[in-house]
Amino acid sequence: MGPIGHTVISSAVAGGTWAITGSPAAAGVALGVGVLMDLDHLFDYYQRYIRGKNNRVYVLLHAWEYPLAMSLIGLFFYHPFLLAAILGHVAHVATDHIWNRLSPFAYWITFRVFKGFDSRYISPHHHVMDSYRSLPHLLPFGHRIEPWFQRRIEPWFLARIDRTSQEEAASTSSDD
Repeated sequence: MGPIGHTVISSAVAGGTWAITGSPAAAGVALGVGVLMDLDHLFDYYQRYIRGKNNRVYVLLHAWEYPLAMSLIGLFFYHPFLLAAILGHVAHVATDHIWNRLSPFAYWITFRVFKGFDSRYISPHHHVMDSYRSLPHLLPFGHRIEPWFQRRIEPWFLARIDRTSQEEAASTSSDD
């Protein structure tokens, strides 16, 4: 799910959080957590497009363990911000899990660590090109920037991916 979808879902969660807690600040926390946790994708993009490591999926903030741990803490120390963070996080991870249709364990950080963040286990049907080609469609008015994106940005991504593929092929053939 993209930023618009997460903003809509998180806004609804924020409204519910405000209604439950009576705290507009807690609503802001729910909205912020629900939208801003996608910043962890920047690390994956750096690994994929700058360092050329196409075979790993990190998304370190996308994990079911975090709201579980926060819920355990919440049993002993209630705070509206903690509840808001839990609700915002659960809404984000749940919608991503449903929307992205990955393996049942893909959103468990312990599973990803155990599998060495290997994309073959976490997102076996994902293609590296999908993550950047969908970018204009995830942004407001993205259809307006798509021609520019295809002229200026796509060649850069293609060159990065081609270079990485050649490096992987060379390292594989030298291993034989």
